[in-house]
Amino acid sequence: MISHQHDLYPFLEGTIPPNTKLVYNKDFSATEGKTYNGYMTDYHFNTFICGKRGLTQHDEAPAGNHTDYVGMLVNVDLSGGNQSCVYMNSKGEIVPVVNPFAEYTYGTEPIMTTLK
Repeated sequence: MISHQHDLYPFLEGTIPPNTKLVYNKDFSATEGKTYNGYMTDYHFNTFICGKRGLTQHDEAPAGNHTDYVGMLVNVDLSGGNQSCVYMNSKGEIVPVVNPFAEYTYGTEPIMTTLK
């Protein structure tokens, strides 16, 4: 996916088949079946788009809003070979997220990935 986004999008290996049209998850988009203007490329790593203005995955915040934002908190366990990631807003609240293009809800649980 080539794009400049400020959103909360987790892309984990194996969740979206490569070279498929990106159709929004009904839990992410108000319009079921709405498509993104692009395709998922093949990738062999986990990646996250992890910053936006606002306090939730779905809210809209104006460009001038510099007080409400969401980022990512990552805890790495080098000896265990894994990491846990949660989206957290400027109020210190864990933000529930869904995969935008696969029917998977992460909620507020940490997203666990293996270090490579």
